[in-house]
Amino acid sequence: MRNMNSNAAIMAAIAKGWKPNRYLSNMSMAFFNNNADYVATKIFPICPVQNSTGFYYEFLKGDLARDNVQRKPAFGKAQPAKRGHTDSTYKCEVDQVITGIDSINALDYTRSGVPASIDPRRSSVRFINDQMLLHLDLTFAEKFFKTGVWQNEFTGVDSTPGSNQMLKFTDANFDPIAFFDARKREIRLEGRRTPNKLCLGYDTFLALKKHPDILERVKYGGSTPNPAIVNEKVIAELLGFDEVTVLMATYNKAEEGQPDDMDFICESDGALMCYVTNSPQIDEPSAGYIFTWDMLGNGSYMICLIPGGSGTPFLFSIMPEQIAVKYGAKYQTFDTISRGTVKVPRGTDVTSVSWSSEFFGFKRRNEPIVNRLLWMPPAACRSIIEEYIENETVLTLIVTDIWLNIDVTVSSFEVTGYGAFGNLKYSITFEQKKPLEIYTTDELNTDSYAKKTIPRIDLAAATTGSGQNYTIVKGDSLWKIAQKQYGDGSQWKKIYDANKDAIESAAKKYGKKSSDSGKWIYPGVSLIIP
Repeated sequence: MRNMNSNAAIMAAIAKGWKPNRYLSNMSMAFFNNNADYVATKIFPICPVQNSTGFYYEFLKGDLARDNVQRKPAFGKAQPAKRGHTDSTYKCEVDQVITGIDSINALDYTRSGVPASIDPRRSSVRFINDQMLLHLDLTFAEKFFKTGVWQNEFTGVDSTPGSNQMLKFTDANFDPIAFFDARKREIRLEGRRTPNKLCLGYDTFLALKKHPDILERVKYGGSTPNPAIVNEKVIAELLGFDEVTVLMATYNKAEEGQPDDMDFICESDGALMCYVTNSPQIDEPSAGYIFTWDMLGNGSYMICLIPGGSGTPFLFSIMPEQIAVKYGAKYQTFDTISRGTVKVPRGTDVTSVSWSSEFFGFKRRNEPIVNRLLWMPPAACRSIIEEYIENETVLTLIVTDIWLNIDVTVSSFEVTGYGAFGNLKYSITFEQKKPLEIYTTDELNTDSYAKKTIPRIDLAAATTGSGQNYTIVKGDSLWKIAQKQYGDGSQWKKIYDANKDAIESAAKKYGKKSSDSGKWIYPGVSLIIP
C-alpha cells in the first residue's frame, strides 16, 4: 500500500488489479518450545574442553574414605597411605542440522517488501537454535533419564512393593518425604554427598502437587491474597533439595510424512535425584558433567541480536573479553576468553546483560580477534544499534557457549571513536524484556476484598522508618515487605542489613548455608523495620 494515502487511491489500485496482502505482517504461529523448558544444560555443570577426546582422574572412593593414619613407630615412620585413581574418558561428538534458504526467493521477498512473517530468512536462526536444544534434551533423556542407566533405581507398583520397588507417586499411601529421605541416606553412604537436585517428569510433578502428604503440610500456610500453592520451590523445601526441575519439554516422535505424535522428551512418570556441583571443580564429585568442545579451535563463539526474534540477525565481529549478567540484585561475570569460569545460572531470571568491546575499521579487519565473515564498517554497526534504540526494538539476544537466549531491549549504548581508521570503542547494556500480564479481579479471585479501603502510605514517614516489628508470612520476600512498609521495594537491603543475624540464623535452621543476601526468608521470623 505504498503511496496509497486515501480510500480513493486504494480503490483505484484495486480496480487496476492490485490485491492487498492477505497475510498479517505482525504475527504468525510457530510452535517452538519455550527455551526455559529445555533442561539439558541446567541439570549438570558445563565443562569446556580444548580437545574432542581426553581423560580425567577419578580418585578411588575407598582409599579416600579409609582411615589411613597410623601410629608412628619408635625410630621409624608409618607406611605410606595408598591413594589410587583410575582414568576416565570423555568424547565430544559433532552433531549437525542444516536448513536451506532459497536465495532467489529471498531476494524477491526483500525487494517486494512482503510481510516479515513470511520471509524465508525469518526464523532460520531460531529454528536452528531450537533444534539444537531439542537434540540436547533428547540426548540427556537417553543417557540419564531412563530405566537402566543408574545403579540405584526404583519402580512404582500398585501395591505391596518389594525389593527396589515403591508405591506409585499417585498412591495416597505413598510417603514422599520418607521415601526421598531414605534414598538420600543411601546415596550419602555410597557417594559421600547428599543429593541436592531433584528432576521430576511432568506427570510425577502433577502427582506430588496433589499428594495428600504434600497438601497437608502447606494448606494452612495461605491466605486469600496469598493462597497456599504447591510449586517447584515448595516441593524443594518440603523434600529437602536445593532445586527441583520439572522436565516438561515436548517433541514429535513421528517420522516425516506421518501424523504428529507428540510426547514429553523425558519420561513423564520418572524422577531423578542426584548430587551435582555448581561448576567444574578439582577434587569434587558430581553425578554428571556436560563436556563442550570448541570445534573451531580458536575460542570462537557468537553474540547474535535478532530483531523481534525473527528479523535479520546482527552478529558482532569481535567478542568481548567478559560479559556481565545481572540476576536480580546479584551480578555474575562470564570470562569469555579463557572460558574456564563459565558457569550456567540455574533458577534465576536474567535482568540485564552488558559488555564493552570494539568495532574495528577497514584497516584492522584482518586482525586475529576479528571474525572476517561477520565484519561490517563500524559506522554501519553503530547505525544499526542506534536504530534499535530509537525504535525501542525488542531483540532476541543469543550468546553461544553460555546458553544465553533472552528477549531484551538496548538500555544504553556509549560509543567513542579513536585512531585514524574509523575504529569505535563501545559499551552496551541490555535489559530483559518481559511481557506485561493484566488480569481481571475475577481471574485473581479478588471479589471478596477488592473494595476494601487501603490506607495510603506516607512515603516521607515510611522512608524514615517506623521501628515497628513485622513477622514474615508465607509468600513474603524482602522486596514485598519493603514495598508494604516503605512503598518502595528497592529498599529491601535496608531491612536485610537491620535483621541480618535473624535472617541468616533462620536460613541455617532450614538447612541453607546462608540466606543468599536475603533471598531465602521463612515464615515466623520477626523483623525490625528500620
